[in-house]
Amino acid sequence: MSTVPRKIPNTVVLIALFACLCAFSGRSLAEPALDARLKAFPKEVPSFTPAAKPAPPAADRIVFISNRDGAPEVYAMDADGANIKQLTHDKKMKHFLSVSPDGAWIAIATAELWEYRLSLVDIEGNQLHTVVEVPEHRGMGICWLPDGQILSVVVPYASMDKATHFLMKIPAFGGKIEPVTLKGLPAGDGPFIGNVALSPDGKTLCFSWSDVYAQPLDLGLAPLDGSADVRLLMKNGDGPAWSPDGKRIACSSLQSKQHGIFAVGAEGGEAQLLTTREDEFSGCGSPAWSPQGDKLVFIRARSGYGDRGAIETDMKICLWDLKAGKQTDLTDKPRLYYMSPCWVKGTPK
Repeated sequence: MSTVPRKIPNTVVLIALFACLCAFSGRSLAEPALDARLKAFPKEVPSFTPAAKPAPPAADRIVFISNRDGAPEVYAMDADGANIKQLTHDKKMKHFLSVSPDGAWIAIATAELWEYRLSLVDIEGNQLHTVVEVPEHRGMGICWLPDGQILSVVVPYASMDKATHFLMKIPAFGGKIEPVTLKGLPAGDGPFIGNVALSPDGKTLCFSWSDVYAQPLDLGLAPLDGSADVRLLMKNGDGPAWSPDGKRIACSSLQSKQHGIFAVGAEGGEAQLLTTREDEFSGCGSPAWSPQGDKLVFIRARSGYGDRGAIETDMKICLWDLKAGKQTDLTDKPRLYYMSPCWVKGTPK
């Protein structure tokens, strides 16, 4: 006999969301430290020439990760949630997506039993290519750079009390891999960097970070060329996403006991709550702006206690109209995971 999940606090919802990410990654809680860290990473990416040059879609689309078919795969759908299409079928773990500036390619950061993998799939799902694989590492946030390289957060196989990370520039179609150092980060093994987002002009990196793995994250800003120190943009924020005009950054956050999608000015200031709670799906995360900047797509989550007393989590992808202040649900299948939604700008033919 089914029961209606009992309401539980937002804190538990956030813990459940983090547990889902760990479950997707296959992360163990007893992992030995790795001594040879960065030197285990390859120095170059083999050259890759696509069999055919993919074209961007004619209309805006949304891509995302879901376990709709059992394994986490990449899907695409129209901006209104119609015509969902599966793009990958390799049954490998996937965590983070980023769409190339021309809208033709999707980068995928994957960690399967702590084997870092960066892959590409074209927007129609016709070509899937592995850019690089590295054992005993995992991938976190990724974002494309204007020159066709991919900025990737790489975490060595370290114990849970470490916050080690590396930022790497990885050429998508072949070339030399280069580390990136952000000026002014705390010394030692930290900090832990989760998600990354590059400003529309390609000069400034916004990222979520913490001195300790799995602790509340803050948002930082730093010039990608290392010309100035990192500065704190916002306390308690994750999943940063730049608005198309570069003036605001959206993120998921808990501010003044309100959890939702907030926006903060690129120069700082008070965070503004963009979304309101529509239903029992109170957890929010992974915002992404529409190409026109008038809508946000993001993930809502609900946790409750099921028949056997275990926490059960539902997720759905939602669209928020910033002008109307209204939410539309784009997915409706229950008991599924959704991760890393991204907009793909259409190019009318």
